[in-house]
Amino acid sequence: MINLLPKQWQDKLREEKIFKEVVTLGIIAVAASLVLVLSLWLVLIFYSNDLKYAQIALAGKGQQMAIFNIESAEKEIIFDNSLVSKLDEFYKKQVKITDIFLKAAGSLPEGVTLSSFGYSSGSVSLEGFSPDRDSLVVFKANLEKQSGFKKVTFPPENWLTSKNINFTASFKYEP
Repeated sequence: MINLLPKQWQDKLREEKIFKEVVTLGIIAVAASLVLVLSLWLVLIFYSNDLKYAQIALAGKGQQMAIFNIESAEKEIIFDNSLVSKLDEFYKKQVKITDIFLKAAGSLPEGVTLSSFGYSSGSVSLEGFSPDRDSLVVFKANLEKQSGFKKVTFPPENWLTSKNINFTASFKYEP
């Protein structure tokens, strides 16, 4: 195909394309950094709770040895253990949003990028860019294959254009 645009326009279009790619890579890098920081923060919280539990248990044993009041120390330890068990059950029931994001990102075919990811009460919303409709169809099929992703929907306006599609999608997550 012969490009009849003047050299200036061709250069300008090329610069715009490079700028968009740099911005997209910057957003991805910032998002990845944010996910890493949040992951490390969660790990810190989990281990600080384990440390606090260990300190409580150690203090209980020290009291038991100091005053020889085994019964009261046992009651305290039983209470602490039940509290830790309840906390453990609570954390096991929590949805790990990073896992959902990684599953969605792993479903992306070549050329398709995400620009937005949202999660609220089991509902996930995505926004992104697809170079063509075929890649978008592959992405939709990949999402539907993922375990836990239910009611994957792409609005009809996503399918109106065949190239350079800014799309939105949503689905329910049920672990």
